[in-house]
Amino acid sequence: MRSGRLLCMFGIAAVALGVVIPDAAASVGGAQRLWGVTYDGIDHLDDRGVATAVSPDGSMVFVTGTSDGDSVTLAYDAATGKPRWASRFAASAPIALSVAPAGTLLYLLVSAGDRMAVVAYHTDTGSTAWAAAYRGTGELGTYPRGIEASPDGSRVFAVGDGSDDSHTWFFDTVAFAASTGKHLWARQYHDRGGVEPYQAAAVEVSPDGSRVFVTGSVPDAAGGSISDIATLAYTADTGDGLWTIIEDRPGTNEKGVDLAVGPAGDRVYVAGCGVEAAGMITEAYDADSGTRVWQRLFHLHNGTSCTRGMAVSPDGSRLFVGGVHGVSETRTDTVIVAYDAATGTGLWSTMYNHDQQIADPTAPVVSPDGSRVYLAMTVGDTKIHDVVVTAAFDGATGADIWSGHDVSAGLDLAAAVAVSLDGARVFVVGSHQGYSHHYDYLTIAYAG
Repeated sequence: MRSGRLLCMFGIAAVALGVVIPDAAASVGGAQRLWGVTYDGIDHLDDRGVATAVSPDGSMVFVTGTSDGDSVTLAYDAATGKPRWASRFAASAPIALSVAPAGTLLYLLVSAGDRMAVVAYHTDTGSTAWAAAYRGTGELGTYPRGIEASPDGSRVFAVGDGSDDSHTWFFDTVAFAASTGKHLWARQYHDRGGVEPYQAAAVEVSPDGSRVFVTGSVPDAAGGSISDIATLAYTADTGDGLWTIIEDRPGTNEKGVDLAVGPAGDRVYVAGCGVEAAGMITEAYDADSGTRVWQRLFHLHNGTSCTRGMAVSPDGSRLFVGGVHGVSETRTDTVIVAYDAATGTGLWSTMYNHDQQIADPTAPVVSPDGSRVYLAMTVGDTKIHDVVVTAAFDGATGADIWSGHDVSAGLDLAAAVAVSLDGARVFVVGSHQGYSHHYDYLTIAYAG
């Protein structure tokens, strides 16, 4: 393992908020929009929102994205949209955010040169608490994919992938001390060779903080340009391997996309996508042994489907999987499927398009009481007028509850959605293209 403190390597500095403009666009479809803001970086070039997270007490919403070649992270007052702080991490590309359970630190995962890096910010001021980097042993570079803080607040886990000069690929899972950034352990996983690279997708921690789960894609055992979904379990304190499951369906190209852990800690759910009949793949495993409990394939008769993400209801009874369905070469629809989390029985499915050419969703999130499912979508014609649509669906039936969108003259893009722990507010982040044809961060808050 090669590591280093990024304070010296890449430079961390506070950044002016640039231009933060209240977005006066109207909402439609029954949504109650609370506020909207855009962020234009200091050089007024492309600024693209990537990820969002909400403080545990619901008072702040955090947004990160790429701005002028750096990662710029912003904090807003969740009630008003008023900017609280902004911090820049130079020469990096942001991937994801995770908030400490106590709400005092915000963890940013970035790609920084040939390393994956984690930056911890104080949530009240935006000042840097620590920064640490990782590059796998022998790897030419390690690309970050996901980050998660442990429920007890003691550790932060990051997952990525990389290869060495002989084109041997690895999953990389790294544990950091949450308060200092100290490396606690790192594990490289390599099971088989092949044409396709290893590509990690997501990391999650069990509710009791004892285990870490990782999913992604590995080359098919038979070779060729196809992949299989691989899921791994480690002990959180030492990184000892517990089990590994590779779903190897001969001749089928499948990619791991997302992962969730049931609130009781007894089930691990994996979502992926495959070509043709595989469609949107959802699998449930026993968390102790890795034994598959059930598997479901969702595929419509016309076109192809692929998963964008998943979420489990807080009571553990339902699993919601969101994806995109390609009806034709020129049209895509958003799809949401709900399953009984214990048995995999399909409960409902719904599609959304709004009579446009595309409706491409983010991963879904669930309200704290499990009654609503939210996601954001890029909806439009891809050439003249795209808008960011945020929609709420009934968790029990899939019925539409409300939808709202920005009114734009450009090509707006949805990136991520989050909900406050009290369910009062839903936040969506993406990118807004102004009249200058450059993108700005776009953040909108709705009443849940």
